[in-house]
Amino acid sequence: MQRYGWRGDTGRVELMIDVVQGLYLALDIYCEPGEGAIVPTPVYPYFLSAAEENKRRAIATPLVVEGAGFVIDMQALEASIDDGTRVLMVCNPQNPTGRVFRRDELEALAEVALRHDLVVVADEIFADVVFEGHEYIPFATLSPEVAARTVTFHSATKAFNLGGIRIAVATFGSEELHKRFDTVPRRILGGHNCLGIALTRIAYQQCGEWLAGVVPYLQGNRDFVSDFLARRMPSVGYAAPEATFFAWMDCRQLALPGGPYEYFLEHAKVALSDGVPFGEGGQGCVRLNFATSRKLLEQILEQLAQSIEK
Repeated sequence: MQRYGWRGDTGRVELMIDVVQGLYLALDIYCEPGEGAIVPTPVYPYFLSAAEENKRRAIATPLVVEGAGFVIDMQALEASIDDGTRVLMVCNPQNPTGRVFRRDELEALAEVALRHDLVVVADEIFADVVFEGHEYIPFATLSPEVAARTVTFHSATKAFNLGGIRIAVATFGSEELHKRFDTVPRRILGGHNCLGIALTRIAYQQCGEWLAGVVPYLQGNRDFVSDFLARRMPSVGYAAPEATFFAWMDCRQLALPGGPYEYFLEHAKVALSDGVPFGEGGQGCVRLNFATSRKLLEQILEQLAQSIEK
């Protein structure tokens, strides 16, 4: 994280099996049953299930389309806060929309968290997959006061294609947050993957040159998707992602029978991610993973387009 101007206290760092485990544990620790967590949607489905399966309330606050992309509706977000709200969940860079929130947007969220005494749970796993013209800002760097109420999750698994190693890092912004985490029995956390620890160290310390080549390639794939959808599938709502390797496609205008996920699976023979599990704002949408070769990506898009041109 030093490349982003942030060095957390190494005494307040814990290893997780993965970021999903971290989300579940954070809501179990910093929220009581029946209490709420603000979750801007659409979002990685485990944000929602972490709340629901822990008997906490997932308070969905849908992102809105403004100009060329998605933004947080701060007025709606603050209006959704009640006396039982304890946590603000932030996904930045955002999955599935690919937004990289600007400093002023993050500061607006931080101001709400400070005013309402909310713990911030920040999933920043896509920090290293940010495209040209955009800047990832760690939430905990906004101010010491913000850092003190923030738990941040990172992992090398997305940027370095290491999903199978099952390792993530949690950084606690204050001793108070860390002490509350220490109440979790260590057996619940499980053992740490020694190979995963070694590979994570290698990825961060020795693979910067590799990553410097991969991110521009992914950006080229992003641009290819943008151009293809504009030419061949103009009825699909789409905002070019600023990060990640996902294209969030709004297919509601196509009115596909059975919904876009089922339709494309049957007629295009392409399995996308169904938008429904991503929460409010996901209905009628699908998520495309474009972290593949340009040749295969072209084939995937061609099959999607042909399925609606028949």
